[in-house]
Amino acid sequence: MSAEEALQHGKIDFAIIDKMTEADLERQRIEDDCPRLEDLGPGRVMFAGPNVEELRMKLGLTQQAFAERFGLSLESLRQWEQERRQPDGTAPILLQVIDATKKTK
Repeated sequence: MSAEEALQHGKIDFAIIDKMTEADLERQRIEDDCPRLEDLGPGRVMFAGPNVEELRMKLGLTQQAFAERFGLSLESLRQWEQERRQPDGTAPILLQVIDATKKTK
């Protein structure tokens, strides 16, 4: 069972995790054969742009209309608004431009 499945099924006892020392965590990491985060090098940058749903609502657009107007996938827009995914590629830049343009009007 993956960690995500365990979490969904309530099989993770966070009280035990909270009591773990750094040594315990390191031992577990080695047992699980997981690299340390600091050894992974540069990672993906988290999206720090405007709240997509709030931006869309400010413009008074439906999800469909917003996606069509700005050339976005409707499914991606829905995923962003439900915080299941984060905008990536050029989408964060586009959203920041839309937000900045809205503020200057």
